[in-house]
Amino acid sequence: MTRAGAIGRSRTLTGMTPKCVSVVWGLSAPALRRVRPDLAPETEGTKLTLRVLAENSDGAWRASAVLRDPASGLTRVLESEGDGAVRVTVGDGFTHVDADGLLSASFRSDDGAVVYARTPVLEQLGLGGGRYGLDSATIR
Repeated sequence: MTRAGAIGRSRTLTGMTPKCVSVVWGLSAPALRRVRPDLAPETEGTKLTLRVLAENSDGAWRASAVLRDPASGLTRVLESEGDGAVRVTVGDGFTHVDADGLLSASFRSDDGAVVYARTPVLEQLGLGGGRYGLDSATIR
């Protein structure tokens, strides 16, 4: 299980169902290169990002996971889910977002702060379980 605690850079539309949720984890390029050299090319960068994005466009939710190497600008879509794969629940002071196989996250409704975020994608990549720091989390 990959989890992260609260971070400060997030926001929400209070009392409304969000249209977009983005959670970004920072990863070690050398660590990923050891287990998946095909996903972490040799570059000068030592950090990669994993962004899990869920968006509601025209009433249909879609979710994806994208691995990015900021040093080279290379991106790779890792996994994508179609209609019905994302569930959003608003109530009791929290907004919960679940994207099958990609993300489970909870945000405080009053200030949009993420209180819990988990992705199975890191484990699927072969990275060890534990806690990974969030670079950012946004709900709007």
